[in-house]
Amino acid sequence: MSQKQNYEPRPFQRKMLKILQEEKKSVILQAPTGSGKTDAALLPYIQCLAQDEDWLPRTCLYATPMRVLSNQFYEKFRERIKSVDQKKGRRLTEIYYDKLKREPVSLQTGEQPHDPQLEALLTFCTIDQLLASFLAVPYGVDGGRLNLNVGAVVGSYLVLDEFHLYPLLKEGVDILGARTTALTMLRMLNSVTRFVLMTATFSTTLVDELATLLDAVVVKVDDPEELQQIASGRKRTFEVASVEMSAETILAQHQHCSLVICNTVLRAQQRYWELKQRAEQAGIEVILLHSRLTEADRTQRSNTIMHELGQAPETWDGEERYGWKDGHYYGKNLIVVATQVVEVGLDISVETLHTEIAHANSLIQRAGRCARFAQQEGRVIVYELPEQDAEGRPVTMLPYRKELCEKTLAALHKLSPQQEIGFKEEQALIDEVHTEEDKKLLANYNKQNVIKKRIFESFCTNERSIVTSLIRDVSQVQILIHTNPNDEIKEEPWRWQSFALHPASLASRWQILEERVANLPDVEWVGRQAVLIPESEEREVDSRRKAQYRWDPIVTTGNTDALTKTLAQTLMIVLHPKLATYHEELGFVLLDERLLIESIGYESTPPEDGERKKPKWNAIKVESYQQHIGGLMKAYSYDAGGIRANMRYVTTRLEKLMDFPTGAIDHAIRLAIACHDLGKLSESWQQWAHTWEHLLVQEGIDTSSIPSGPFFFAKTDFDYSREQWKLQNSMKQKRPNHACESVMFGINVIADSLGVDGPESKLAPLFYATCAAIARHHTPQAHECGDAVLAPGAIDAIRGVFEMVKRNAPWHYDLSCLETKTEHTKLDDMVTTPTRGGLKELETWLYFVIVRALRLADQRAGIRW
Repeated sequence: MSQKQNYEPRPFQRKMLKILQEEKKSVILQAPTGSGKTDAALLPYIQCLAQDEDWLPRTCLYATPMRVLSNQFYEKFRERIKSVDQKKGRRLTEIYYDKLKREPVSLQTGEQPHDPQLEALLTFCTIDQLLASFLAVPYGVDGGRLNLNVGAVVGSYLVLDEFHLYPLLKEGVDILGARTTALTMLRMLNSVTRFVLMTATFSTTLVDELATLLDAVVVKVDDPEELQQIASGRKRTFEVASVEMSAETILAQHQHCSLVICNTVLRAQQRYWELKQRAEQAGIEVILLHSRLTEADRTQRSNTIMHELGQAPETWDGEERYGWKDGHYYGKNLIVVATQVVEVGLDISVETLHTEIAHANSLIQRAGRCARFAQQEGRVIVYELPEQDAEGRPVTMLPYRKELCEKTLAALHKLSPQQEIGFKEEQALIDEVHTEEDKKLLANYNKQNVIKKRIFESFCTNERSIVTSLIRDVSQVQILIHTNPNDEIKEEPWRWQSFALHPASLASRWQILEERVANLPDVEWVGRQAVLIPESEEREVDSRRKAQYRWDPIVTTGNTDALTKTLAQTLMIVLHPKLATYHEELGFVLLDERLLIESIGYESTPPEDGERKKPKWNAIKVESYQQHIGGLMKAYSYDAGGIRANMRYVTTRLEKLMDFPTGAIDHAIRLAIACHDLGKLSESWQQWAHTWEHLLVQEGIDTSSIPSGPFFFAKTDFDYSREQWKLQNSMKQKRPNHACESVMFGINVIADSLGVDGPESKLAPLFYATCAAIARHHTPQAHECGDAVLAPGAIDAIRGVFEMVKRNAPWHYDLSCLETKTEHTKLDDMVTTPTRGGLKELETWLYFVIVRALRLADQRAGIRW
């Protein structure tokens, strides 16, 4: 496991490895902050990858509750995977860079959407991104690809960090929220994949109950000797301040490095502004870090903070001194003002932590950034919030519950300011504050079945409105700033620089923004929402075309709750530059008069080319049916980075759970690859392709040379230009649908090859899942076939393709079963419909895995492997 010289894994880390590798069970991990939980969860994954074994999936999704993920995670594990390749002489990272044009370790958040299809080996994401992908409404992909990411979640090793920070709705009474949706997801997937659920701050009651609910093994660090080893001589005290937090109180306690944590971005901005001038006069640098910064600013500030407040290297280069070493601080005289974003992922430490009151579990998480390293001593000072701010406006405890904050304060008052607080004392504090709430949560959760029901509704409908009821507590609306989005932001708006704001926060300030608009003669609207423009009334989405969006005004009625619901269901929102701006120090600012900042005319910027940015679409060249299927097979079967290798774990698990013969799912995926474009071999589709190529020639456009003799198009020339779109739309014959038609042409061949002769056949679920994947490989709701006739001579081309796909596999196919004509019909009884319970639920996962394999292979078919 070790990547460092002389690094000895801790006992609990070794236990984690043993459970995952030998016992093949999922884990609930509770260990102190700073003890190495992330390494405990991810080093087994790295080891499995290095050994090229299958006791864990080849892909991993690591979810945190925070919207800002530290690049520290990303950089650390990217280097470890590179190191694995170098030691093993493999080309895995090279394949990702050179072939797939993406990072093997990536980030997927609202602000850093670098892996929207979850294709990296290791993706660090926020919990809302993970849950939205599982619920078949992923952020950052168009409507035609909504069924693509479920298979990624089903087939990955899942690490859910700081589970206690996933919030709930309605003060813990309602069981809907990210925490319970995540819990239900893990229960549903427990037999299919492995997961680690971890935190430093579970109540004892919650740990015990979760172990039963999830059939997981608890790893809890409670051995005194191990706890002493983890503490490494560090000491930390807690105290409740007798005064309100202010610049004066912070500076009075400051020695060399301090951290100030506020519960909201606005208060962090205000606190920074208040501190900045006084601190700089005293020679103290102040840095502000929160979620509403540009990626460049967030990265720069995070790197500076980690450089100064992190652990120093064994030897410094040159004369510069920085970081912590042997209990001594060598960094700058520094105060960091931040929000909850520092609670997860930043390996930093300070002498003094000033924090607003929060729930006990959150406070302990924050305290993990104080006296974090060996031989350190630190103070955690907790401040009550005033009832009103300086302007007389009410101060809210949100996003925290007032009741739990008061219980936390009462528990803290019982502690002596001189008392050292270790992991056992922290656990006692957690139990005192959170046990009652956890019992109520678990009791209510065990009485309900609505969450799972809504999850399957989401699978079937891909409706975002369902999802908002399951994860709206962590769902943030992404905000752009622009004057003219309808002319300039028509495609992939999520790739533009955006900032996250909770829908309720924005809704509460909307009236003030409307009042500002009334006094601004050149501004006619507050905000607009992104609306997908339907391509046509056709059943099948044209996968060559990027989805187009328009920006419609957001209509309000004066009801804040109704507006909150509307905002929560929007894909993205754009605000006028005179109502929101980006300040070089403060970050995103809503111009609602709470900060005396004027608009600087900032507008969100389009995506820039870079190593983590999605490459531009290349022009399509003519491909025959045989060439296209050959490309899919190479993408699917390539050893390093290939789809089959990355899905080997989940396909093996599903075969075992469903009592399928070994290799049955691989067989089905190959059939799906061979049959998915049979509909393009219809007379109408081939006629359309020939007409299009002739039209290009007539227009004087260079086209691919087409061999003489029988030739069946799978791809035609197309360069994605506006001119070619207009030319194609002018054709009298429209591009025919082909996905559902492919099912009907190949349905009997698939059934015969799989040995399915009726719904009671053992492999019937595999048959239905395969047909569903073919039908929905462009549109997740496709279910209707049109009239089509197979073109003359197509059977010979199909025979060649089946031989290519079959290779040396022992299964058979019989093309005499091939249908040569389809009629208008609905496929409802011939394809998988996501359904709860037993074999039907496993069939649901089977469908999502096969459709992901097929769609990724289709996307990657043009890569030269």
